[in-house]
Amino acid sequence: MSDSNSTPSKRLANKIPGMAGAMQAVQDKFRATQDGGILRRHSGAADVIVIHHRDEGRYVTSDFHVHAGRDAKLGQSMGGVTVEVFVNEKKTPLSMLVQDDYRCAFEDGTLRPSSAHVAALSTFLVPGRNVVRYQLNGDRALFDINACIFLWQSTDKLVVCDIDGTVTRSDLLGYSAHLLGYEYTH
Repeated sequence: MSDSNSTPSKRLANKIPGMAGAMQAVQDKFRATQDGGILRRHSGAADVIVIHHRDEGRYVTSDFHVHAGRDAKLGQSMGGVTVEVFVNEKKTPLSMLVQDDYRCAFEDGTLRPSSAHVAALSTFLVPGRNVVRYQLNGDRALFDINACIFLWQSTDKLVVCDIDGTVTRSDLLGYSAHLLGYEYTH
């Protein structure tokens, strides 16, 4: 007698060795697709720097690099999905759109907001580190991408360190300077 609670696919999976695990993997992938879990893993954003020029009363930003995830096996298009921008958990007037290449851009197609939007954004920022959350709202996926926005004054001093392990031109000078008879510090 078969169990009345089991489905035909579960009964079949129990009869074929290894099939139960495969069926569970398919079900897990389907659930992840429904809640955006797969897309979340393939998404990311770079931190943004905002410089306040107090003497001129203006703000300058670096590009907002946001990439909405995709899974080639899903075949779903994310183009046109709206991306709302939250700073320190407050919704800002900024919004972006997911492009066909899964990168996000502002309504004019650029990676930098207009000067009016930057001015509006500045009211949400505190000096130093701010948490930015890009919320993707679509028919099939709703998920967040997190990064930081740093607000600095144009007079702030900072130290920049290259810690990603790549060899840059200054590294080559540093490694070979002793051969030329001088010390090079970078």
